[in-house]
Amino acid sequence: MRGLTRTLQIGILALVAGLFAFLVQAAVFQTGGKTGGDLLNPDSYGRCLYRAAMQINGGRAEVSVIACEGGVAPLRAAFKVEQATGDGRTVRLVTLKPSPDSPPLMVAVSQSVGEAKASRSSEGRHRIDEIPIPSGARVLSFQRNDESRTSLERLAVRMPEAGVRGYYDAILARDGWSRLFPESREGGLMVFMKGATVCCVGVSAADSYGESRVTLLHKQGAVK
Repeated sequence: MRGLTRTLQIGILALVAGLFAFLVQAAVFQTGGKTGGDLLNPDSYGRCLYRAAMQINGGRAEVSVIACEGGVAPLRAAFKVEQATGDGRTVRLVTLKPSPDSPPLMVAVSQSVGEAKASRSSEGRHRIDEIPIPSGARVLSFQRNDESRTSLERLAVRMPEAGVRGYYDAILARDGWSRLFPESREGGLMVFMKGATVCCVGVSAADSYGESRVTLLHKQGAVK
């Protein structure tokens, strides 16, 4: 069990370092070239690392991830813009760096007009059925990749950080989840396991309005 726990701890740390990259099952490889790219065609800059269909706030999107060994600046210079519309689709470009040792990633989110409208207008509804949320919590965003069976949801909860942690410790234990690394009670990520499913709960300190930000990462089949 101790060996399993250590393996899971390493895996969870890697997962936290690149939540979005993990969500689309990305792995970093080198890309290069100084030619300009077409934002409506992410393949025009290097090779697509991974392409996935995702749910975003109730809408749908095609997500492509490309690694950028040369850094973010050449990427931005190649594309010039961070949003483009054409052929009935809108592409938005986001760059992020999952960890200090990895190259930046370009994430291109492509949606039709209808898909983008659904993502913007969809009411904030809790969609991770296995994980309860505190009464009165507001859903800020939701993303899911059906292929990897991974969901990511962000909440605003009118409760202090310690209260949110106490809520999830109690309610997930009631529902049959086991907490990993229970010795780290103060701060850090809360990690729970139930069968082959892992749930990570991240909580930030309450802001001046008394709301804590909560991130729920739910991964089915995380343990073989």
